[in-house]
Amino acid sequence: MSDLFLPPSSPQPGPESVEETKVLAKSATVAGAAEPDAAAKAKKKRRWVLPLCISMGVLVISLLGVVAWAWYTANSALDQIKRDPTLVIEDPEFPAPLPSDLIERHPLNIVVMGSDSRGDIEDGRSDVLLVMHVTADRDKMYLISFPRDMYVPIPGHGKNKINAAYAFGGPPLTVKTLQQLVGVGMDHTVVIDFESFVQITKVIGGVTFNNSFESTNLGYHFPKGEVTLAGDELLAYVRQRRGLPGGDLGRTERHRAVLRAVFLKLATPETLTNPAAMQTVIDEVGGYFTVDARLTNSEIISIGTSMRLTKGADVIGLQAPVSGYGRTKANAAIDIVDEKQMAALAKAIQDDTLDAYIKKYGTASGLTKR
Repeated sequence: MSDLFLPPSSPQPGPESVEETKVLAKSATVAGAAEPDAAAKAKKKRRWVLPLCISMGVLVISLLGVVAWAWYTANSALDQIKRDPTLVIEDPEFPAPLPSDLIERHPLNIVVMGSDSRGDIEDGRSDVLLVMHVTADRDKMYLISFPRDMYVPIPGHGKNKINAAYAFGGPPLTVKTLQQLVGVGMDHTVVIDFESFVQITKVIGGVTFNNSFESTNLGYHFPKGEVTLAGDELLAYVRQRRGLPGGDLGRTERHRAVLRAVFLKLATPETLTNPAAMQTVIDEVGGYFTVDARLTNSEIISIGTSMRLTKGADVIGLQAPVSGYGRTKANAAIDIVDEKQMAALAKAIQDDTLDAYIKKYGTASGLTKR
């Protein structure tokens, strides 16, 4: 069925190395100077609730966070989010999502799909695919990316690249494919206009993060090490695939790094206390999202205010495991799923033990060449 397998090198343990912004580091130093009193702790918590979801799926869930900052403004922004009844997935193999009064005591899994307003998504397929897993105690958030060339079973269509599910049956079939792959029902679905979302970085002065591989794309050069990018330059960075180690895997690593960097930048005092910047983010960002009809404003607010994230390290990116590369009989390049490790990842999602999974396997596949 496939050939040209390339064995991976040993996976690197520990969380992905994505540097936080200098501004956030500065605020962390101040926070560590002395033990804050109860009021200060509450204020610190609210600072993280505010931007909580202004980063991919996180953004949707924490546009809510903006509620803590300006309730009426947040509700106005949340009203701009499109609700799609077809994104409510009915799958007899998996139970319906728990109601909001119970979900706070259970892990939360949200599918995040990135579309592209350019209108030229390859073969009508989604370009970004992640599962956002929030722990039951709400103090950790994991962004699990699934490379679009992963060769997996698609319900009713045999095996194919995972992003083909979008072409065959849109977001509903994509969600069913993920549920079958990890053995867990998804609580909510979010589809994002990724290009417009990235453009919001121009409003907040760009994002700073660590670029692990030097490259050039669309006329922009990206040196290895710390970079600060925004707008079209950032889009060129996240869209690049050719010339990166692992191709598709290298691009999904960039997606995770950028999403985390956006979240961290939005969590800094300099952004939160800039009325003009925050108003623009609030006014524009709601229109970038389409969510399932169950994800109402009140549900978003309930989830957002339950979060307990306190530092950048609480947002962790990792990649679904790939053991090598191959080609189909039609000569299409594919990523081969590491079945044993995928089973371990699925169990970690089911049991809410991703911290132990990462300690054993690390956050990346270990593949460096294609």
